[in-house]
Amino acid sequence: MVKGLGVTVDVSLKFTDHINSITAKALRRVGLLFKCFITRGHNILVKAFNTYVRPVLEYASSIWSLTQIGPINRLESVQRRFTKRFPGIGHLTYRERLSALNLESLEIRRLRLDLLLTYKITFGMADIDSHKLFCLRANIKPTTGHGFKLVQEQFETQRCRSFLPARRYASAGYSDRNVSVCLSVCLSVRHAPVLCQNEES
Repeated sequence: MVKGLGVTVDVSLKFTDHINSITAKALRRVGLLFKCFITRGHNILVKAFNTYVRPVLEYASSIWSLTQIGPINRLESVQRRFTKRFPGIGHLTYRERLSALNLESLEIRRLRLDLLLTYKITFGMADIDSHKLFCLRANIKPTTGHGFKLVQEQFETQRCRSFLPARRYASAGYSDRNVSVCLSVCLSVRHAPVLCQNEES
């Protein structure tokens, strides 16, 4: 295994150990939150969770985020357990608890981070050559649409399907090989710079 910049990867380019590590670390912090805070007020504990726990689960997620159900559920279990311990809403479903606490699922947040990074790379806002990661589809009809449609490429191995260029389709539920993803559908070109600034602030 190799650990660089806080991310652990094994010789097979898998992040299983990293996900297990950050999940265990986040669960310990959730336990400490309920021990250190006497109050059970929703607002205070949610802010504490967003400050001390969620960054552990989201750091560099565009590098290690996977599409398999197992790792997704393992990461989500941290927030499931956190929301389950609130008095008065523990009997609700996970989705209902998220709505009551004004939270989003961790999977949705990772998808948003992927989309933001894809936007930044595509429009030159990140120091990464977009042509090495994404292929833009030529706009055959110049009077309709725009020229920033990403062509879905084929990836032969499961390992390659877990990385960002392939994951932007799998996470969003795109499976047809001929489908092209339009960035403006998921992330409006008009509002994306504002979203990027808000994400960094």
